[in-house]
Amino acid sequence: MRLREIRLKDFEYIFYLTNEENIYRYIRNGKKWSEEKTERFILKNIHEQKKTIKERRYFNYIIVSDIGKDVGVIGVKSENKKYSITVFIDPNFQEKGYFTKSINLLKRRVKRYRPRISYLFFQVHQSNKKMNQIMENKYEYVKSYPIGKTTVNEYKFYL
Repeated sequence: MRLREIRLKDFEYIFYLTNEENIYRYIRNGKKWSEEKTERFILKNIHEQKKTIKERRYFNYIIVSDIGKDVGVIGVKSENKKYSITVFIDPNFQEKGYFTKSINLLKRRVKRYRPRISYLFFQVHQSNKKMNQIMENKYEYVKSYPIGKTTVNEYKFYL
């Protein structure tokens, strides 16, 4: 398994993921992504890839299986020196260990590119019971807070 930089030709796949109900309902405000938002996301990532490692604020990747299938999208972004993880796993590949494997791959990249970072944050919708269960067993609960009309639980992931 590997992580691959996002490219323009990933538009259809990312648009599919962010329009899949089992994924979009748990992304930030719980709404589908438009074609424009998907394109902005991809272009922002391509722009970030052209920056030096020290300048980059976004590190998003396509998760690729050992047999070359796209499995999802994973990334970390920096806002006010707080680094947060986002993961979208294609429903066809959920519950097959890709979440944990992709987190470990991302962890290695973050440690290589940002060695001073000691932890990352996950935000999980409170309504996503399955994911909260996984998080509670693996990571440290920090707090709950609203994002728009949605409440999220925040977890700390130590590197």
